Amino acid sequence: MLCTYNARTVSTNADLHALLEAAGRIKFHIIALQETKSKKSEVRQLNDGTLIIRGEKFPSRNVGGVGFVVHPSVVHLADSHEILSPRLAILRRLGE
Repeated sequence: MLCTYNARTVSTNADLHALLEAAGRIKFHIIALQETKSKKSEVRQLNDGTLIIRGEKFPSRNVGGVGFVVHPSVVHLADSHEILSPRLAILRRLGE
């Protein structure tokens, strides 16, 4: 299941933790994030296997930023990602 979420912000670890707590109550494979407002791009895998991809916001403004939260059960299907701009990102899966 693909979900989208206008995060308003997930720029801090506390914001990200709150998002992941909420996501734990729904069934999802991938959550596409908008308005992350992250100061820098980041890719990391959490201890439970969840893949977090965050792109940075517009440099001079506090808007933008996109990313993905990929559930551990489908991380192996994520081939690559590309943050094209603070408004557009691509997550490619194997075989596509």
